[in-house]
Amino acid sequence: MEVEVIESKENPLLQRREITAKITGFAATPSLKEVADALCEALPAKADVLSVAKIEHKTGRTIAIVTAKIYASPEAKKGAEREKKQKAKKEETK
Repeated sequence: MEVEVIESKENPLLQRREITAKITGFAATPSLKEVADALCEALPAKADVLSVAKIEHKTGRTIAIVTAKIYASPEAKKGAEREKKQKAKKEETK
């Protein structure tokens, strides 16, 4: 997959950088993990501070617009992002 950053905006209040990128070179709509891996390779970011917010893909096209957030630290990510329901339910049952 090829990643092209369209827009990058700093948000110092939440200690993050908000990225809008165009991803090309895939057959089907990529999963969140595939997009996160592609963004980590293209941008100077680690997986523990990257959060993919949205993947917009239109039927029949091989272009997707991705919105992602790169936090300054894992602690900043934990303070700003909500925990996913599936992950929270798994931790409750343990």
